[in-house]
Amino acid sequence: MRSAPLDAQTLEKCVAAAVAAPSFFNTQPWRFRLDPD
Repeated sequence: MRSAPLDAQTLEKCVAAAVAAPSFFNTQPWRFRLDPD
């Protein structure tokens, strides 16, 4: 299986969906690091 880099718009949508996900006691513990390499 090959993977292709995601474009900026797709990455933005993925992060927006992730931060909208519920978290334990609404602590929102996630951290994101987007690396273009």
